[in-house]
Amino acid sequence: MRLRRRPSEQEQLLLDSELFDEQWYGAQAGIAGDRLEAVRHYLANGVPAGLSPHPLFEPGYVRRRLGPKRRARLGDGDPLTFFLRRGLRLPTHPLLAPAAAGLVEGDLAAWVRQRYAAWPTRPDRPTRADVAVSILLTCTAAPERALEAVLAAVATTGEQAEIVVVDATAKAADGSTLDALLSLPSVRIVRGEAEPLGERVVLLHDDAVPWPGWLEPLEAALDVPSVLAASPLLVGRSGAIESAGAAFPVTGGLPHRLLHDFPVEDAEAVGAIRFSALIGGAIAVRREDLRAVGGCGEPDELAEVDLCLRLAQHRPGRFRVVTESRVRHDLHEVDVEARRRFRSDWPAVAGDDNRLWAACGFRVLDREIRGELGERPLCVPEPVLARESRLTVVESPRPLRWAIKNPAPSVPNERWGDTHFAHALARALRAEGHVVVVDHHGAWERSTARHDDVALVLRGPRPFSPTPEQVSIGWVISHPETMTREEAASYDVLLAASVPWSQARSAEWDLPVRPLLQATDPELFHPGRGVPDTGADVLFVGSSRGEYRPIVRDALDADLPLTVYGANWDGIIPPQHVAAAYLDNAEVGAAYASAGIVLNDHFEDMRREGFLSNRLFDAVAAGARVVSDDVQGLGGLFGDAVQVYRDPEDLRRLCDPSTWEERFGPPERRVVNARRVGQEHSFTARARVLIDLAHEARRRRHFAG
Repeated sequence: MRLRRRPSEQEQLLLDSELFDEQWYGAQAGIAGDRLEAVRHYLANGVPAGLSPHPLFEPGYVRRRLGPKRRARLGDGDPLTFFLRRGLRLPTHPLLAPAAAGLVEGDLAAWVRQRYAAWPTRPDRPTRADVAVSILLTCTAAPERALEAVLAAVATTGEQAEIVVVDATAKAADGSTLDALLSLPSVRIVRGEAEPLGERVVLLHDDAVPWPGWLEPLEAALDVPSVLAASPLLVGRSGAIESAGAAFPVTGGLPHRLLHDFPVEDAEAVGAIRFSALIGGAIAVRREDLRAVGGCGEPDELAEVDLCLRLAQHRPGRFRVVTESRVRHDLHEVDVEARRRFRSDWPAVAGDDNRLWAACGFRVLDREIRGELGERPLCVPEPVLARESRLTVVESPRPLRWAIKNPAPSVPNERWGDTHFAHALARALRAEGHVVVVDHHGAWERSTARHDDVALVLRGPRPFSPTPEQVSIGWVISHPETMTREEAASYDVLLAASVPWSQARSAEWDLPVRPLLQATDPELFHPGRGVPDTGADVLFVGSSRGEYRPIVRDALDADLPLTVYGANWDGIIPPQHVAAAYLDNAEVGAAYASAGIVLNDHFEDMRREGFLSNRLFDAVAAGARVVSDDVQGLGGLFGDAVQVYRDPEDLRRLCDPSTWEERFGPPERRVVNARRVGQEHSFTARARVLIDLAHEARRRRHFAG
C-alpha cells in the first residue's frame, strides 16, 4: 500500500484557509481530486500560471497592492501563502475595493458601468428595432465570468445587442456582482422561457467563456441561408479541443465529440464540413427558426444536438463549426436519464462519423463502447483512429507530425512569451513541409498524442515524461535548475539554450546535451520595421514579475528617460514611465527598431548558467542598440550591438547618445549585423537542426528495434 506524503507546513496553511477553494481552483486548472491534491497542484502549477485559488482572491491584484519591500520579499512565491502568513489586511479582489479603481466606495454598479464604458447606454431597455443579436446565457450556477466575457465581446463589435440571463435555477441572480451587471441597459434577466429581441440568437452555457473575437465570425456564418445553425470551436481548459461538432456512429448509438482532445490545429478542415448536428455549450441560430421548433429544450449537454435535429426536420440546411470563433468550455458527462430521453426522442439517426473523421485526416479502425452495463443503446461508441498520413521510417527523410509542448497554460488573451516562441517555431517547421501542432501545458499528456511522430518539449519550469510512442526532443530554454538527470536521460535528444550549461551537464551526467540557442523571427524583427531613434529613448519590454527588476531600477536611478511596456508595474515605478500594460508581439519589432536603446535582463539563474534571453536575438535582429546585464556565453555573439553594464553610472554612460556610434558602431554596420543574426539565428535555422535530429533519432530507434 502506497502511503501519501503528509502535508507540509505551507500545504497545511492553505488546507486550513477558507481562501483556498478547491472546486474553484480545480475548474480553472482542469483537474479533479481532493483538497490536498488541489493544494499541491496549485503550489506546483497554479502559482506560476497566475491561477486564482478563490473567487475573491486575485493573485495579480494582491501583488500590485503590496508595497515595494513586501513585493520584493514575495518574489515569485505564492501570494496567498504570503497573505496568510503575515495576516495582511488589504483587499484581495478589485470588487472588494472599488474605490481603489477611482470609484465611490461600495458603489458596485458604478464600478461596473465605468468598467464597461464602451457599452452603449440608453435610458430605456432596447426594443426589437434596436437589437441585431440576442445572447441567451442559460444559468445553472453563477454566470458572472461568462457574462463579463460576453459584455467585453459585444462592446467591441459596434453592433447593438442584448444579453438575456436565463435563470434556470432561480439562484443565478443572487450575487451582488450579477445584480450590478444587470444595471446595464442591454442586460435583462428572465426565469423560464426567454423571448429574444434579436433576429439572430446565440445560446450560451454559463460555464462557457468566449475568447476575444468569437462573436462576429459566429454571426457571419448565418449570412448563408442554408446554414441552419453554427457553433464555435469548443476548447477545454487544457487548450485541446473539447468538441468540433457532433459525430454519429455508423454503428448506432449516441453522438460523440469530433476531434475531442486533439490539438486545435487538427480542426483546420472542420470549417468546410457539413455536420448533421452540433454539440456543446454555444450555438448561433435565427430567432424565427428557434421559435418554429419550440425553443432550446432541456439544459443538458445533448440540448444542442436535439435542437439541431429539430431544426433539420423544420427545413433543409446544414450545420457549421466556425473555427475562427473559440469558446472555452469543458463538457460534462451526460447522465443516463438525459441519454434515455434523447434516444427515446431520436431512436435512429443516420451515422456520419466515418465521413467526418476522414475529412479530418483520420480513419476509424474500431470502436470502444463507453456506458453502463445493460444500457448498450445509451452508450457512446468512441472511435479508435489511425492517422491516414502516419509515416513509417524509410531511408529518405519524410515529413513528420510534430507536437510542440508549450510550457504556458491555455487562457484567453494569452500573452506568454513561450507561446510566441512555440508558434514561431511551428511556422518554421511547417515551411519545411512538416505537420505541427502546439500543446499548452494542460494538454501535454492528451490521449491523442499517439498520433504524433515527435514530441518537442520547450522545457520551462515543469518536467515532462516522454513515452515510447514517438521521438522525444527536450529543449531547455528556461529554469535549468528544475531539470534532473533522470528526466534528461528519458529524452531521445536533449538540447539547451546555453553552451556553458550544455557542456557542464554533459560532463556531470555523462549524457549528450547539445547546445541550441534561442532564436528570432526575421519577418517580425528586422531593421526595416522602424526608423532608428524615432521611438522611445530608452525602452524596456517586459512585466515586473512581481519585483523591481534590477535593470529598470538602475535606469531610473540613473535618471534615464525610460519607457516601459509590460504588466504589473503599478506601485513599483512611477506611472508616467509605463506606456502600456501590453505591447502586441507583432509590434515589438517596430518598437525595437525605432528605439534609442533597448534594455535587456535575465533571471539570475539563467544569467549565471549562460541562457541568453530571446529578447537579445529579437532586438539585435531588429537593428537595435542593446544594453544588457552580463551573462555567460554572450561573448562576441552579437558583435557591438550588445553592450554590458554593471551599475547605474555605467548604464548612464552607455545610454548617452554622444557615445553611441563609438560603442555600438555606425547604423550601416548594425544593419549588416542584424541581417547576420536574423539569418544565422532564425527559427528556420533552428527548425532545420531539429528536423535532422528527429530523423536521426527515428533511425536509431528503427535499427535498435
